[in-house]
Amino acid sequence: MSNDPKNVKVHIALEGGEKGHILVDKRGISIVLDTGRSYARDSLMEIVYSSDYEIVPTTTEGISRYIPQERKDRISLNPQAIQIRPFAPYIGQVVEDIYPPSTHGFYGRMKQGHKESIYIIQDIIDNPMKWLTIGNPESGVVYESHMIKPYEAEALRLFDHAYTQRLLYRDISREKNDSKKQIMEKLESSSPSWDEISRIVTDVSFPNLSLKDSTHDTLSQLVPDSFPEMVREQLIAFLSFVTMNEIPDIDPVDLNFGLLSVPLLGSLIRGHIRCMVDGVVWPPYVKLMALAARGQLGAPKRAVSDDLKDIPWMLFWQKCAELFPNWLYYSIKSANELNETNRIFVGLPITKSAAKRNKIAWKKRFASSIYDFRILGRVNTKSLGLTELVYLGAAYRWPHRHMKFITRLGTTIENSQHLQVMTVPSTAAERIIRVLPGVIKIGRSVRMSNLDMFDNSSKSWGVPAKPIIDSIGRTSSERKLLQLVGSQKIAGLQSITTQEAKVLDLLTTGINLEDMEIQDIMDYFELDNKILKSTIKDLVQRNIVDISYETFDDQLISLATIIQGKQELLRSIAIAFLNNTPSSLAMLNDVHDQAILLSRLPESTAYDLASSLPERGFDLGLNIRCMRPTIFQSYTHNLYQRLLKEDGTWDDDVSAFLFQARSKRKEMSESNA
Repeated sequence: MSNDPKNVKVHIALEGGEKGHILVDKRGISIVLDTGRSYARDSLMEIVYSSDYEIVPTTTEGISRYIPQERKDRISLNPQAIQIRPFAPYIGQVVEDIYPPSTHGFYGRMKQGHKESIYIIQDIIDNPMKWLTIGNPESGVVYESHMIKPYEAEALRLFDHAYTQRLLYRDISREKNDSKKQIMEKLESSSPSWDEISRIVTDVSFPNLSLKDSTHDTLSQLVPDSFPEMVREQLIAFLSFVTMNEIPDIDPVDLNFGLLSVPLLGSLIRGHIRCMVDGVVWPPYVKLMALAARGQLGAPKRAVSDDLKDIPWMLFWQKCAELFPNWLYYSIKSANELNETNRIFVGLPITKSAAKRNKIAWKKRFASSIYDFRILGRVNTKSLGLTELVYLGAAYRWPHRHMKFITRLGTTIENSQHLQVMTVPSTAAERIIRVLPGVIKIGRSVRMSNLDMFDNSSKSWGVPAKPIIDSIGRTSSERKLLQLVGSQKIAGLQSITTQEAKVLDLLTTGINLEDMEIQDIMDYFELDNKILKSTIKDLVQRNIVDISYETFDDQLISLATIIQGKQELLRSIAIAFLNNTPSSLAMLNDVHDQAILLSRLPESTAYDLASSLPERGFDLGLNIRCMRPTIFQSYTHNLYQRLLKEDGTWDDDVSAFLFQARSKRKEMSESNA
């Protein structure tokens, strides 16, 4: 067999003995027999074939390893699922942030990849395992083809929210008010003058700088060649925007939407506009780029990951964001005003027409559009017959249909602790706890947001650690905890429709109010504002969901606090977090002797709490751990839709999660044999 990656073929045999090979393309998988006859995946016949080998890429030279199969598994041609995902072929084994490890390391190559590839998952007759084929949908090259475990197959069918959102913004386009198109067209115009260039070249020397024929060619001299090409193009476009020295006569929502596909460019333009509106000196962009490229740019004040520090252009981006004017107050003020009304808004509170008439109104609308101003829902899962479970550990990290979100705690990749939250029917919860007694069943979940803690004069959050530290040793009753959110009366179990499930997913993830004004996005969700508003209103009245209006500040960091101990002492700390942080989610088990607190707060406060709470708690018999969530993956964007079955009941098949546990136990048993 050839080791040339372009000639790799998956040789197969039909049950009748005819031989051939498989082909992959954009539509999926098909079989071509040696006789020339072919079978497509949508053939009316039930086609079953077998393969003598598993194929796995192993080296950077593209040499594929053919692993003989001990038994010839019977594979159904009709795919169980077809997905388009990134892949990095021919790089062999890489470090994976997943456990149990993936079969033949395919997960690591997927995470490292940028090349769009096709993933085909097929059933194996009389075998719970699945067959995975990964290939190039354009050339038909097969990168690998082998057996995988059922939970790996289920994970491949799930996309996290961040990835789904990128696909949404990539696929949606709008010709009207296309900000990106207008800016990019300017790059082909004649070069800016020396006076215009002097506005952006400060405190940095370019001895060989000259005016070229076009704006693009002139400004490209100012952007480091070491930056990735896609990044350079956005930065060149941004410098072109700066030389224009004018505020676009365009509504903020239309401006943002037109720049969704170029996030770096959009972020910098929005920041520069704030500088022009406030009449302040903008950051020395060209100088900061040069310093970043030379590795001499100091880190932003807020904490950044080690990975970010090693990416110069990302460091430049974060540094600029820190130097831009802070308009968070306007977004917070709008959120507080909406929360006081108890009304449902399906769009920004400041309308497009109002923003045109008044400068302050325009600033509030602009701020709301850039600080992730959204309507957020907390679902009363008990009213739906659902239970939330928490698993804390280093294993069982593969995404599965009941996973709500998972986050890595700390910076260590190998054997790192992960916090996983699942939403499951009650019967399924009992099965999981029988297999894994350490899983925590959530009895009470409370979330609070305290936007008033932001101080506009200092443009910072006033979040002292003392009230939380002082709460250790005090006691609180369950009644006091319930007073924070009011009673959640359940008038019998509620059932929901598929449309209500879709709205619950949107609310759980958080719906940006500006997105509701963009018809293309509403069409994508197959909703209109009238239906959305009436559905939210009905869900609130039935006590299925509570809503609030919030805004997001990326100056805050996340902190996970895990507590075990006496009920009354534990509740006191939970209440202190809920009352004294910009936002906190408190999840307590049935008897309130275990709690998981997820908070957003300033870095300095997080440091003070992490330094003091464990020691103070130890003296009182409390086990308190404070850890930084460093990687967060959410699967809430279609959680209720994927769990709601056609008959209106909830999917209780938790085998994908439990199979991971059994796989781990089998591995440990074999290693001890």
